[in-house]
Amino acid sequence: MLLTAVMSAGSAKSGKKSKSEKKLFEQGLSLASLMKEKASSQTYRSMFVSNEEILNKIREISAGDVSKPTAVYKISGDASAFVQNSLGIFRLENEDLSPRVRNEFEKKFIFMIPAVLSNRVADSFGIAAISIIASTTAFDCDGLKENCLYIFTFEDAYPVAVGFEKCEDKAVIASATYVLDKNFISFFESTLSELKSFINLKMEKIQ
Repeated sequence: MLLTAVMSAGSAKSGKKSKSEKKLFEQGLSLASLMKEKASSQTYRSMFVSNEEILNKIREISAGDVSKPTAVYKISGDASAFVQNSLGIFRLENEDLSPRVRNEFEKKFIFMIPAVLSNRVADSFGIAAISIIASTTAFDCDGLKENCLYIFTFEDAYPVAVGFEKCEDKAVIASATYVLDKNFISFFESTLSELKSFINLKMEKIQ
């Protein structure tokens, strides 16, 4: 997969979090807690699914503790080079991709990463399970300059990915999902990209 070959890990940031980073961190953990609460609720589960395989996966997900992350990673960057190179690799015509569609794709490219990570290792039941308990919220946040993705890792739970989309003024939309690969950080670190010039994304450990 192209996505899994283009990440580079950075060193952890030193010093205290900025006000905006603290806000994103808090909102991310709040959404992780909400997803666990939804997954743990029999009433909520029964409202959306009756398939026993999916229910079992949701129960498995809800068993992990997401209150204290062992680490937090931030993924950010510019996907314009990826789009341009993809057009060439797949022999697609630039004319088929309008500027508006292209701009939207470039801005939200990083939000596709959690799905790619989960699809790499999960079956259809797992994908359905995480889609049922995925959660979204909106809030105001000063200081967010670009769309980004936070990955929270935990000792005994699946990682949680939270995408932060910068909207008008101070508004931010946060969307959270579980990533069904507990080892994806080591996967990233071991996959030094030969496509490093192909895309300008970076992953840095911020806690």
